[in-house]
Amino acid sequence: DTRVRRRARRGRATLVTPVIQAKYDRLLEIVGEMESALVAFSGGVDSTLVLRAARDALGDRAAAASGLSD
Repeated sequence: DTRVRRRARRGRATLVTPVIQAKYDRLLEIVGEMESALVAFSGGVDSTLVLRAARDALGDRAAAASGLSD
């Protein structure tokens, strides 16, 4: 099935293919098996996705940390 589904998130529509949704659902399963998570958040796309998945799967048992380097 190659249909694209529109999903509204915070007032913005995003396009989600079935393949992308399946991969995100699998990520939620993996993260959901954890008791809690601390995500090293850089502000980039990758860490943003991981943090979103952690919050979706774990709620308040997920946190983010970022730091400064010289």
